[in-house]
Amino acid sequence: MDTGTSTIDRIASPPSRRTAAIAAALLVGLVGLTAATAGTDWPPPAAELSDADVRQAIAAIQDGLRDQRDPERGWDPARWTSSWGSRSQVGGYSALACLALVRTGASPHAEGLAEAITQVRLAELEGIYALATRVSLLAELPPTLRTGLEADVQRLVSSLHLETGGWNYRIGETRARRDNSLRQFGAMALWDAAAAGVAIPPEAWANIDGAFIEAQRPDGGWNYTQNDEPSRGSMTAAAVATLMITDEQVPATRRPATGPADARRAAIDRGIRWLGRRFRTDENPGSGAWFFYYAYSIERV
Repeated sequence: MDTGTSTIDRIASPPSRRTAAIAAALLVGLVGLTAATAGTDWPPPAAELSDADVRQAIAAIQDGLRDQRDPERGWDPARWTSSWGSRSQVGGYSALACLALVRTGASPHAEGLAEAITQVRLAELEGIYALATRVSLLAELPPTLRTGLEADVQRLVSSLHLETGGWNYRIGETRARRDNSLRQFGAMALWDAAAAGVAIPPEAWANIDGAFIEAQRPDGGWNYTQNDEPSRGSMTAAAVATLMITDEQVPATRRPATGPADARRAAIDRGIRWLGRRFRTDENPGSGAWFFYYAYSIERV
């Protein structure tokens, strides 16, 4: 988004009418249990949480998402404002909600969800956040429902900026932008596609890998756009998790005994130490905002 904050950052902030989008972001990562139900006895103390509590939370969020779907526009806003983010990401909210439901066990053939997935698949997307989320959604579906996945992956790879090792907000945009959040979403989408059997060019993984290593700050953390702002827990967790992906995806034949692999694992180690020293459960370290983005990213680490 042209305002310098990410889609997840925007949808995970007030007002409360964005509850569905927040819930979708949390549900994808299976975090945010306290948002699931209301009542004086919820949530139970952490030491007493059970599998049943987790299932209850997931079911509550799923029901809330289903209830807030609009038949015409899915989960996208009726009117795009600055609080919702750039209209270039149209389709992204619906893709995120569908992904959350499918990833937590909802049948893609279920009434309502099947129609929503079709709407997302047919949407003319402009934004990288929206495209990356649709890639992850299509990769999560049964093979017979993955129509368009390879074409979307090709668009995502083609939009990868070789100089910056990442993406701009819009598909095909050539402006050189260094954005660790866009890098994370693009890398997650390519990872999901690879798990679904789509071939990802090794050069793409190497490009993303090198960019995250270069972006690490002297204190071991990462910030949002590689400017002079302090490191954030959200971006540090995003970077560490993504470097774990590239460590898995870069072919073994391209890993010399010393060199890129050593640099990558050293960066991961420094990032984990940064998170360990500053770990919080009530706020995003290094930032007064974007807590849900942090929660989502730390879960992946």
